[in-house]
Amino acid sequence: MDVFFITCIGAFLGFLSVIIYKWFTHEKQAVDGVKILKILNQNKIFPLCPSNKWTLWDYILGTRIWRRTFPELHTNVFGCCGLVKKYPKSYTSTLLSYPWVPSCQLPNTQSLLDILTNVNKLCEWDPTVRSVSHVSADSGSHSSSDTTRHVQYSFLPVICDMIEVDRKSALKFVLRLLNNFFTKFFHVGLPLPMQVYQRLYFQEENGCCWLLESEVMGSEWTFYLAQPVEGLDKSLLTIVFHPSSNWLGSAPSTAKVVKRLGCLRDFFQMKHLQPIPNKVFTLPNLETVLSENGDNAQYQRQRTASGSSSGSMKRRRGKVKMRSHSEVVKGSPHTAGADAVHRQTSEISAKSAISTQKHAATEDCIDEVFDKDVDKVSESTKIFKIGTEDDSPHTSHHDNSEEGKRELEMSNVLTSDLDSREYIIPSLTNDETGLKKAHVLANQTAAELFQVAMQASNIDVKQPELAQAEKTKGWIFQSVEKEVVVLRKDVNLGMRSSVQCYLGKGLIKLPAAIVWDAVKNPRTRFTYDELLKKLDIIHDFEDGLKIIRLQHEISWMFSTEYRDFCLIHGERKEQDKYILSMLSVNWPGCKPQDENCRGTFLASGWIVEPVAKQNGKEHSMVTYMVQMDVKSTHSAPMDEIVTRQPTSIAALRSFLEETALVTMKIKRTI
Repeated sequence: MDVFFITCIGAFLGFLSVIIYKWFTHEKQAVDGVKILKILNQNKIFPLCPSNKWTLWDYILGTRIWRRTFPELHTNVFGCCGLVKKYPKSYTSTLLSYPWVPSCQLPNTQSLLDILTNVNKLCEWDPTVRSVSHVSADSGSHSSSDTTRHVQYSFLPVICDMIEVDRKSALKFVLRLLNNFFTKFFHVGLPLPMQVYQRLYFQEENGCCWLLESEVMGSEWTFYLAQPVEGLDKSLLTIVFHPSSNWLGSAPSTAKVVKRLGCLRDFFQMKHLQPIPNKVFTLPNLETVLSENGDNAQYQRQRTASGSSSGSMKRRRGKVKMRSHSEVVKGSPHTAGADAVHRQTSEISAKSAISTQKHAATEDCIDEVFDKDVDKVSESTKIFKIGTEDDSPHTSHHDNSEEGKRELEMSNVLTSDLDSREYIIPSLTNDETGLKKAHVLANQTAAELFQVAMQASNIDVKQPELAQAEKTKGWIFQSVEKEVVVLRKDVNLGMRSSVQCYLGKGLIKLPAAIVWDAVKNPRTRFTYDELLKKLDIIHDFEDGLKIIRLQHEISWMFSTEYRDFCLIHGERKEQDKYILSMLSVNWPGCKPQDENCRGTFLASGWIVEPVAKQNGKEHSMVTYMVQMDVKSTHSAPMDEIVTRQPTSIAALRSFLEETALVTMKIKRTI
């Protein structure tokens, strides 16, 4: 009985294996690569936009998916595009033998084409590939040499080769299980189907390059187009994907095209990074030490060393909190009360404070930093370094640190009075008095925002946190994320308060007027604030003053929490600088749905200022400061609303650069 049962199962699995294998290997309607190129050339398909008969189909992982129907193919194709970082120049040094390709464009597109055509790198950026190898175009056999040839297309010597790819899919996974079963019990192996692709690629004289990868025995093909972008050290990568008729076991077409673009973008970004090497796990004699003294002894030594350093770090942060506490309360317009807001002298002093402040020679240091590798923390943090201070690395900071400790200890005495002091949210009305009050609040907030930005510019990240806080009125360097330098300011406005202060500063390689048009428009906030779910303009005072409501949502532990904010949104221009101020207010038509879910914005906002580059093009230095109280009972989920704010500069940069590509004239398209 058992033998009969096993025989029946084996027969059924064998039949299933044959069906699956036949499905993979049966003859499909194949499309020749040259024919596909002609179809793409006859139909204007670039750029991907509605004017070229593309329809916006989906939005996945920050990428728009487009769809278009080709009558010649009787099916839909999907496409997406995005910016890809340049590859390190050392990789493309051997490619400088091409005299017709401009050297300034070569590291962008040529290196991208090399990665796409390199079979050894395919498994590193394409997650669907298990293995890949070159095959001979004539005999179909595996070969390591003479795998490329030239095909004449439109009077161009297009390079052609063929590769054999083993892709991951659900049905192939089942087939591998069946193969293991038959090999174990019947000592008979099943052939595993492989996909053969023909590749056509070419590098154009203007720096553009493209690659067509089409399935030999199927209808699946993918077209990659890389174009250098004027004014940016990046390439615009466009991927057009035609799905195969064999849809079983494969991912959706939209997911495939987004995965390939995202993986390529991440591949180049990671290759571009140059992280500081870790000292613990790169010790040459680490294995010898572990073998002689044992793993436990080594672990105890590392734990003791890390514990002592972390303890001193915590003590410094605790002292910095006390100092920052007094600074925020003194500087915030909330503590002035409602009566002080009516005074016209506040408006005059605010205007004079903005007009008299002079930005130090930070732009030269900014140009120096961002022309190099911004990913290096030690280099990127020079963005806040001012040349007017003489901070010699050989100077002893013993006396200063001792004096700072005494000052911080003195500020600890004030905390008992400040903890019971709460900031006051000003109230506005829809009348002439409310309009004047709104102007005064916006001016005060802009003045404080500009003053804090100047204080933060004095930071020197080489100094300890205590010295940084002394020099910047409480601001401490935290990290460099997505080419944005992030500073933190620890505050403690009472035991029940959860005020958090962050400041981000980064470069956007577009003119300040373009960046300002995006920042001052409240509706644009959806493009760079991913946790923002709802935005309403409650009232418009004209002259750049608005009352807006923001609602942020975040998922945590199978639940969704939200915080809403009622803000005054003020615009201001001082000489060549643009300032957008934000401050929480009470407005009759902006009542909270739940008092426990109403957060508070202290003086926050954006500063956009032009930066002149050596090539004559104008870039923008963007500063974004947030001082928020999300009133969170457990800090993990709600604090993310605040901590993500500084990196909004990077999201805004990506949005503006991709948007600019639509209006910019690309040198040449197919």
